[in-house]
Amino acid sequence: MSNGQRRGSSIWRTSFLGFFTGQSVSFVGSEITYVAFPLIAVVNLHASPVQIGLIAAAQRVPNLLAGLVIGPYVDRVSKRRVLVTADVVRAALLTAVPLAALTGRLGIGVLAAVGFLLGLLTVAADIAYVTYVPRLVPKEQLVLANGRLETSYSAAQVGGPGIGALLVSTIGAANALLGDAASFVFSAVVTRLLPVPGGPEPKADGQVGQPFRASATQVWRHRALRLLAFDGTGYNFFSGFAVTVTLLFMVRDLGESGFVYGVVLSVGAIGGVVGGAATTRLVSNWGMPASIAVSLMVAAAGEAVVTAAQGPRWLAAALVAVGQFGIVFGTTVHGVASLSVRQMVVDHDVLGAVYGVMRTVTRGAMPLGALLAGWLGVVIGARATLGVAAVGQLVVALVCFHYRYFFESVTPQTDRESTDLLAGEAP
Repeated sequence: MSNGQRRGSSIWRTSFLGFFTGQSVSFVGSEITYVAFPLIAVVNLHASPVQIGLIAAAQRVPNLLAGLVIGPYVDRVSKRRVLVTADVVRAALLTAVPLAALTGRLGIGVLAAVGFLLGLLTVAADIAYVTYVPRLVPKEQLVLANGRLETSYSAAQVGGPGIGALLVSTIGAANALLGDAASFVFSAVVTRLLPVPGGPEPKADGQVGQPFRASATQVWRHRALRLLAFDGTGYNFFSGFAVTVTLLFMVRDLGESGFVYGVVLSVGAIGGVVGGAATTRLVSNWGMPASIAVSLMVAAAGEAVVTAAQGPRWLAAALVAVGQFGIVFGTTVHGVASLSVRQMVVDHDVLGAVYGVMRTVTRGAMPLGALLAGWLGVVIGARATLGVAAVGQLVVALVCFHYRYFFESVTPQTDRESTDLLAGEAP
């Protein structure tokens, strides 16, 4: 471990500062694309609902299985090279969209293909991101580092859509993608120039299939990883219910406008900012086991508040906003803590493969929940479907709380700097 990583040193005095800066700019850029990309299909291409669904599916298909292949690959190569390459190629793809629109060659097929490639590269970048952070900070500061990054991500979700909407209104949806392209270029340059501490990155030996099998075995045999796989899969399955019917519930059952729905989502994003900033303090005060379990309970309670929302429209909207704040706060704390656990207990040589397996299993549950929620929404209504989601999430949280001692062996010995997250430290 280099001097920049020695115990008690600030993460802002290491290469993490540059990485954080590049990722933060990229987070904002990605929110621009989140706003602009579907608008290109609707406004520029006059896409039908089926075509819009095709484009959305193309973006999400890589999440299902790509991680199983990409994870072991990332373990065998330079993580920094993967991050830089993914940023550069995504910048090129985003730049190609306004160029295609300018030349009259942009169509549904082109947009779907770009969306698929962006999704594939994002899977690779996400896995490299997770495996790269432990190279930048020591184990006892992983919760702090992950919390800072998650805080930045949530802050981008608060302000990024507004920037995207402004760009769309001034230069058009297709040209707005150039803002995200520029953010990827900035991130690539900053990441490429990082002085990585600790010498050359380790590379796994053997065939790609070997680390994949080892990662699946490690997830099953390590009780902390096994519990994380269970609670992540279970919670995301029921989250698929909420993602599918919350908008329908607010607009049709509560009579709220689309603007109010957007405000509610912004309040939820603020919950993510607070959760990311508070995670290190919570882990320090409560311990890792209780932090992981209780955070899921908070999220489930937030879903219950959303389900119970009624009365005058202002009161119903306020209750949904409070519930959404709790949901995002809880899931953010849980996400930061559980990611830190994986980075602590998994051998760095197979961390990419392990994360790829767990990402596929846990995220793959959400579309299944969404499909079931669509059917339940017709049969029992949106409010009752949200109630099923809240009960299901609470059951998952209670199981996690009962077996919270599974995490006791991986509780980090955080130093003073790591636990002083709320004391006004600034980068």
